[in-house]
Amino acid sequence: MRTMNKIVALSLVLAMAFSMMASAASFKDQATINEDLMDEINLLVALGVFAENGTGAGYFEPNMTITRAQAAKILYVLKNKGVDNGATSWTGLNIFADVEAGAWYEGYANYCASTGIMIGTGEGNFTPDGKLTGTELAISESQERMAVVVE
Repeated sequence: MRTMNKIVALSLVLAMAFSMMASAASFKDQATINEDLMDEINLLVALGVFAENGTGAGYFEPNMTITRAQAAKILYVLKNKGVDNGATSWTGLNIFADVEAGAWYEGYANYCASTGIMIGTGEGNFTPDGKLTGTELAISESQERMAVVVE
């Protein structure tokens, strides 16, 4: 009976995975996206990390630099298995001087700082509109978690 339950569960997981891939994202700037990355992009769309309409009006903008606030949201959603509740339980902590109460990114920034995923930029600031470069986003293998560092 246990084997049958495992087979049924595996079948359901596979069916859900295939249904997520079947609804592949289609962006107006599809020609500018590296085709080799489309499976990963579709998975991140299915998980709710990226919006189905991209950055707005249907564009993905693959060469766009993201802000630190956007990175905080992406990391929050990834760490919470695709759940995006606005990180509301992380609001009101006043961790950073430049993260205003009620800002759309407040909970995400506080979560990332509180869990050690992201650090501030110095002098008590998060710099939410600061651009995040590839060298700032690194995987910390020794701690087995993602960390955002400052150049």
